[in-house]
Amino acid sequence: MRIDDRRIAFESERPNRTFDETGYETPKLEDLMTPAWYRVCLAIVVLERIATTEAREVLKELSRGHPDIKPTREAKAALERLKAKK
Repeated sequence: MRIDDRRIAFESERPNRTFDETGYETPKLEDLMTPAWYRVCLAIVVLERIATTEAREVLKELSRGHPDIKPTREAKAALERLKAKK
């Protein structure tokens, strides 16, 4: 099996990923996080575990951010998980 064949097979398994000419996966811009965003995502985890009314309000506010950035997506996902636990 040639390298190109393996890459095509891998790409078909993960259609939302892109690869450069050497076969390495190139991250999407919205998946790249600054240290500040990483800390926000950690805070989202803490808020989800606290699960108080105030924590849910903060998560709701964070989920209203730009839809393409990771902290917004993480906040929305945390809210969905909290709703599923009820």
